[in-house]
Amino acid sequence: MSIFDRYPKTDKFRVLGSIVLPHKYIVGIAKELFNKDMVGLELTNKEKETFIINFEKKHGPSCCAKGCNLAFEEHILTLVIEAMDITPRPELHAYMASCEPYMKEDGITGFSFMPKQEENEIPK
Repeated sequence: MSIFDRYPKTDKFRVLGSIVLPHKYIVGIAKELFNKDMVGLELTNKEKETFIINFEKKHGPSCCAKGCNLAFEEHILTLVIEAMDITPRPELHAYMASCEPYMKEDGITGFSFMPKQEENEIPK
């Protein structure tokens, strides 16, 4: 069972998962320093994120993706919605709003869209 199974589904929209944009944050030097400073400690993901954010405040962005100069906080976790039509319409906005409480719980802050292939019906 996926965390995305609890998100709403309709005949026109469903959640496929999540993706980080513009790409997944690649931990580099901050991770090495983190591992040396925190040996033996069991930390939550939030505590690890806080370490990276504080490291970047002192030393600048540390994403190791080729050519990336974005800070950790500029890598945005988005919800991927499969949709028959992604033209802005009241029903799309209503669907997005119905996802927001779950997104907040999951730390997801944006939306990405994937067009649905018409021959594949969205399962309910």
